[in-house]
Amino acid sequence: LQKSNKKQTQQKKSKSKDNLIQNAEFQERLTKKLKIYVDLIQDDKEK
Repeated sequence: LQKSNKKQTQQKKSKSKDNLIQNAEFQERLTKKLKIYVDLIQDDKEK
């Protein structure tokens, strides 16, 4: 019983690590989109 419990916690740990990586990638994409958006607004103001 203890062995299977240990396995589960390890799986949970790796899962949360995957989530962290996914979140980081998501944040990165979001930041890039925001930057493009802000640049577009800046361009409009300058015209």
